[in-house]
Amino acid sequence: MTRTDAENVIKALSEKPFICHPTRIETDGGRYAITTKAHLDRLEEMGSENKGKDMKNMVYICSPLRGNGRASEAENIRRAINYCGTIVRLHPELIPIAPHLYFPIFMDDHDPDCRAYGMAKGIELLDLCDTIAVEGLGVTEPSEGMAKEIEYAKSHGVKIVDIEYFTRPKAAKDAADSAAAPH
Repeated sequence: MTRTDAENVIKALSEKPFICHPTRIETDGGRYAITTKAHLDRLEEMGSENKGKDMKNMVYICSPLRGNGRASEAENIRRAINYCGTIVRLHPELIPIAPHLYFPIFMDDHDPDCRAYGMAKGIELLDLCDTIAVEGLGVTEPSEGMAKEIEYAKSHGVKIVDIEYFTRPKAAKDAADSAAAPH
C-alpha cells in the first residue's frame, strides 16, 4: 500500500460508521499501516511494562461454521463476525484469527478437499496464537471442526478460554473473575 493509498483508505473509512476510525499512518520499510485512535489509546493504557516483550497478540476464534440444527451457517458466520468485532473494540491490541470466516470466501467448505485444506491451514494459524477462544466452552457440544481445533490446542499447550473471556466488557469480566476467586 502506498502512502496515497493509505490516505485514501483513511478518508473513505472516516466517512463510514465503523467502530474504529483510522487516525494515523505509520511506515516501516516503505509499507504503510493504518492505526486507529482506539488502538493507540489501548496501547498507552497498557503502559511501558510490556514494551519490547515478545508477546503474541493473536486470539484464535473457535466457533461453528456449518449449520448444526441449533443455528444456520449464516447465523454462525454472523456470530463469528460479531466476536471478532467485539474483540477488536474491547481489546484493540489483539488480532482475532477466524479462518472459518476467511477461507469460505474463496473455497467451498462443503467440498471435502477444500474443507480439509481449510482445516489444515486453520491449524497452522492456531499455531501462531497463544490462546483459543471457544464458543460455548463446556456448555455446548463443539462441532467436528471445533473439536479438532480444541484437541490440537490441548496437545500443544495453547490456552483455552470461553469466547466470553474476550467479548464481555472488562468490568463484567473483572466482577466474574473476582466472584470465582477463592475467598
